Amino acid sequence: MIGGPRHLRLPGLRARVTLAFGLVAGAIAVVVAVSVWFLVTGLVTDRRERVTLAQATDNAERVDSALSAVALTPDDLVRSLGNATGSISLVWYERAWHSGDPTVGGEDLPTAVRNGMLRGDVVQRQARLDGTLRLVVGVPLPSVDGAYAEIFPLDDMERTFRTLSTTLVAVGVVAPGLGLLLGMWASRRALRPLREVTAAAGAVAAGDLSVRLAMTDDPDLAPIAASFNRTTAALQHRVQSDLRFASNVSHELRTPVTTLLNTVQHLRHRRAQLDVSGREALDLLADEVERFERLVDDLLEISRTEGGDGHLVLVDTNAAELTRRCLPEEVQHLIEVDPAASALVVRVDRRRLERTLANLVQNAERHGGRLVRVAVRAEPGPLVRIAVEDDGPGVPAALRTQVFERFARGDGQRETTEGVGLGLALAAQHIRLHRGRIWVEDRQGGGARFVVELPARSAP
Repeated sequence: MIGGPRHLRLPGLRARVTLAFGLVAGAIAVVVAVSVWFLVTGLVTDRRERVTLAQATDNAERVDSALSAVALTPDDLVRSLGNATGSISLVWYERAWHSGDPTVGGEDLPTAVRNGMLRGDVVQRQARLDGTLRLVVGVPLPSVDGAYAEIFPLDDMERTFRTLSTTLVAVGVVAPGLGLLLGMWASRRALRPLREVTAAAGAVAAGDLSVRLAMTDDPDLAPIAASFNRTTAALQHRVQSDLRFASNVSHELRTPVTTLLNTVQHLRHRRAQLDVSGREALDLLADEVERFERLVDDLLEISRTEGGDGHLVLVDTNAAELTRRCLPEEVQHLIEVDPAASALVVRVDRRRLERTLANLVQNAERHGGRLVRVAVRAEPGPLVRIAVEDDGPGVPAALRTQVFERFARGDGQRETTEGVGLGLALAAQHIRLHRGRIWVEDRQGGGARFVVELPARSAP
């Protein structure tokens, strides 16, 4: 057995609603068609049988009277009964059959009709004679010890039934199609509010907390819209409060951090006067103060970006040149630029994009073992893709969204004591402000590949 079991994927809600409409329409069409068929055919057949029975009975009385009076011979009598309906008359008289049509004799009558009328019963049956459906009526003639039979053609009734069956079949075929079209229209209209909620939820998930659903008078939808708007407003208020708190704390920490940095710098100038344990303590203190400074800077940057200070100072910049300028000298040899990308220009806020690329490079060095390549490629659109690759353990598929959240610091495979988990979150915010995309994927050969995609245009 190759591969594991495959789970069947259920169709979407809209498809299920559409299919339900089609099935219901088809079922209704079948029920209506069958009902109409039996009702119409029953009524037509019953009417025809009553009419033919009345005609045959009337003709039988005429035959009985004529034979009793010996006014006509039986053969002349049956020939005189020809009528507009095209029926054929037969008389059983003096133990012999007399027919108005030489091609039809008493032996052609259905056995039940022949036996019944000779037994003294009035009998009526449908039968096929020479492949044609006929209605046969048999009436006894007790006064002359005989019987009368009349054969009526049913060609017109068969044509009516064929036309009816064709119409009902056509309705049965067309009805499911109309049901599907109605289902598509109804599901689209009924699920429109759900699509609006989905779009609004997606916008909130992407960071736009100002999204609100339009209020409606629909008693079923109004509570949903109101609840969504209350939840979003509360979330926005909470986020803004957290950002204000982070911003205030960060601003308050700037002064002591600056004091600590100056103190550490002063101690570094006197490093030679310290013993070994003192120098080790100084190095530890310097690392922690620098880490603390990065944390304060990142918190300030996040509070400005998410708190509404998303103003971009956009300038036209060559994508390849900007990438080279953003990266430290020691990794310049790792940059690979697609010739097609050299002619592309991106309109970006240089400070934010430089901060983004610097964060991606630091992430590769701290969490991914080491930086192995920075690739700049052109894509149709046109677009520019800047990929930062490392040779570390990679990022599991389940965590590829989580790594761009604030304070996300790996899953144990990329664990480190450096960093505070804000670099990738800042990178994601900056790229989102530029209407670009950022994601992580596996690097061919092992490791992680962080990709930034930005809209671009050809240089003039």
